[in-house]
Amino acid sequence: MALTPSEWQAELESQTELFDSVGSKLPAELESQRKTLIAKFS
Repeated sequence: MALTPSEWQAELESQTELFDSVGSKLPAELESQRKTLIAKFS
């Protein structure tokens, strides 16, 4: 299954909402990986 860049961006936006709700309980590595993906699709 392939995803288009716009589908990835929508997924990353929904992850942002989730990550924000988890707050400081989120492992730093997950946030780092998410930021790397955001940079690749920006």
